[in-house]
Amino acid sequence: MGKRTLVSRPFKGFDNVTKENLGSLTIFEHVKRLAGGKRRNLSWYRDTTRMVCRQKDLYSTMSTLDESLGPIPGEMYLFEYDAVYAARLPYYDEFPLVYALSMGNPFLGLNLHYLGLKHRMQFIADLELRNTINFPPQCFHSYLFEGLNTPLYRVPREDYKTAIFLPIEKFVSRKGGGYRNVSRQLVWNEGLYK
Repeated sequence: MGKRTLVSRPFKGFDNVTKENLGSLTIFEHVKRLAGGKRRNLSWYRDTTRMVCRQKDLYSTMSTLDESLGPIPGEMYLFEYDAVYAARLPYYDEFPLVYALSMGNPFLGLNLHYLGLKHRMQFIADLELRNTINFPPQCFHSYLFEGLNTPLYRVPREDYKTAIFLPIEKFVSRKGGGYRNVSRQLVWNEGLYK
């Protein structure tokens, strides 16, 4: 299955968003600004975050060439992904939030979207307070570069707590040649940590 072509779709509130005026704000600050203090639904957050990722010069905030070539273990990344072997998986996350464990192709990481919100917060607390990570097996995944639809966006540590609560996960199944959405609640209920 080939890669999808990225198409910029206009979303309400994006009329004036360009690479030039995104400036030095993080993706999460832009999403918050675009929300305008209003409650938004899951689709709005997912679509808005994707649009900002596509319009922002994602490499402008990266401090070293190594970071632009692949993930650095111990850093968190957000990206859009089409699983290369999707037909073999019961489901996967098209917009993973991954704490990188290794470099290379494939790279290994923990996708925090496989955890319920309470356990995502516990993961970050353990990381910040004890410099340890505890995770259930369903979070552990490998990612091939050829499945990336966007560059890897490194999430700054000060944005970890914002990133884990953005409702941007999108679980899908491509079993049997089809394409269907999978409920995040179903994914969380199948895991060890709910």
